Amino acid sequence: MMDSQLVRAVARMALDFQSRSDVSMKTLLEASGYLAAPDAASVERLEMEFKRHPDLVESWLRNSDDTRSSPAWYVRSLGDSWEVGRCPGGPQEEFRDLTVACATYVKRHVEQMRGYYGKEWSPLKPST
Repeated sequence: MMDSQLVRAVARMALDFQSRSDVSMKTLLEASGYLAAPDAASVERLEMEFKRHPDLVESWLRNSDDTRSSPAWYVRSLGDSWEVGRCPGGPQEEFRDLTVACATYVKRHVEQMRGYYGKEWSPLKPST
C-alpha cells in the first residue's frame, strides 16, 4: 500500500466506523496497513489529509467524545484552542489549530491501538 493510501485509510477510520455497522476499529486499523508501517502516517501527513478533507476531523471529534475506555486519548475544545490529552492523569497539550490537534490525537490514538492489537492482546489481560 502506498503511503498516501495508508494515511487516507487511517484518516477515514472514524468516519468508516461511524457509517458502517459491520466493521470494528481493529479491523479498520489492520486494513489500513498501519500496523506494518506506522511511520507512514505521521502527524504531519495526517494534518495534510485533514486540511484536504476537513469533514474527517468532525468524525474524529465524535470518536473522541464517544470513547468510554480508560486509559484513552481525547481531543476537546477549550474555546479558542484545542487540547489533546490522555485520561486519566496523562499528558495534555494545547493547540491553536484544530487540524494539528486532530492529527496529533489520531496518531496517539492509533499508536495506543497498535500497542493493543500489534501483539496478542485480550481485554481480559492487562497490556504491558
